Amino acid sequence: MTAGRLTVFASSSRYGEQPYSASATCRLDTASNFTPTLLRCAGQLVERLWSEGVEFARAGVLLSHLGDEDAN
Repeated sequence: MTAGRLTVFASSSRYGEQPYSASATCRLDTASNFTPTLLRCAGQLVERLWSEGVEFARAGVLLSHLGDEDAN
């Protein structure tokens, strides 16, 4: 199975003084299941979402535009 898009999301507690929530998506030129490719994309997105001083309560990675590896 391959993924064509990777989304990273992160948020602080919604009950804090300044709630923070963000997400970013990377579209892969070629759908992939190659771990280093997915990690590189996720790492770049995390750098964009990072906010100094925020105490993150939740974060995750979503893979979408899934396809059959044999279809490539």
